[in-house]
Amino acid sequence: MTQRPIRSSKPSRIVRENLENSTNDDTLDELNSSEVTYQSPSPSPTPSGDTPASQSPSSIMAPLSAAQRETLAAEKAEERLQQLHEEDLRIRRAQAKEVEDRATDRKIRLLQEQEDRTEMLRVRKEQEDRATELHTLSLATVTTRSATAVSSSTPIDEPGELLPSTANILNTLLPGVPNKEILKVFRGTFLPNNLSRLRIHQLWSEPQNDILIVNSVLSMRPKEGTTKDYPSVEVWVEGFLNYIMILIVMCKNLSVDLIPQMLAFCNQVIWLSATYQIAPLMTMALEHHSIVIQKNQLEPANWKISSNFLDIYCNPSTHKSASISKRARASTDISRTCHSFNRGKCDLGKDCKFPHTCSKCGGPHAARNCK
Repeated sequence: MTQRPIRSSKPSRIVRENLENSTNDDTLDELNSSEVTYQSPSPSPTPSGDTPASQSPSSIMAPLSAAQRETLAAEKAEERLQQLHEEDLRIRRAQAKEVEDRATDRKIRLLQEQEDRTEMLRVRKEQEDRATELHTLSLATVTTRSATAVSSSTPIDEPGELLPSTANILNTLLPGVPNKEILKVFRGTFLPNNLSRLRIHQLWSEPQNDILIVNSVLSMRPKEGTTKDYPSVEVWVEGFLNYIMILIVMCKNLSVDLIPQMLAFCNQVIWLSATYQIAPLMTMALEHHSIVIQKNQLEPANWKISSNFLDIYCNPSTHKSASISKRARASTDISRTCHSFNRGKCDLGKDCKFPHTCSKCGGPHAARNCK
């Protein structure tokens, strides 16, 4: 009798090898349930009732057990997890490398900015040191000039001249004081008679020029101030204190004794103003200031007033009591002076019975010309 293939639940060897390469448990179960194999048909009973001998074991393959299927699925899952883990590590390494590169770039950029800033500060410091050096050299040059050379050969400053950047604060501290006068103080070309121009909030205007004829050559020179510009010691004190302020701001590396000596000179003038007349006292102060500029205004010892120089201007004849007593005597004799003479002219001349003397001070001049 001829044998025919029948369907069996046992998978063949080829199908089982395909199952081992699969990672899907559902596919494995489906294949296990649908495989076709060849199996010998059931033997027909022999007449004697005995069954034929058992067939060869190679023709029969046992199906996968549940434990084997679970083991195979676990192995595939573990292999997949390993692949996912390696992929995750690769991504993490790439991200870490990107972060590290960004941090390195930022560090390089910060270092470059710091180097640029350091270089800029170095250049600025060199420029400031150079400006200070030129400033000092210029000051040392101009302060050695004589007062005569300064007054005769110094050109008039151009209007609108600007102060150095380090001295811009003076425009705030001294509102109304012209920059040209401030620069003259720094350059050593300032005339002490013009101290009244250093007062703040003054209605200051450009003074008229004096016309001079030197060696048959017509020239012009800025008009200087006079003692009449100082009706009180307060006017001189304000101008002189602002003069000190300008030196402090514009002149670097001043001697520690310079400012105390200048303030001592200022205090001495204030103290003398209580005893002596203002006109000779202002003449003394302005003359001494001019001498100091001629020598060197930055030398502290030059600001000390010698007793001989002081006696020329501050003596009994310039004492305030002398002026008061002189005017008091004149007032007692006012009725005995010629009124026409004191008004300007007396027609009687020498025939006048009243003395032709000043009714104010008793001098040989008319009262209208008394100073």
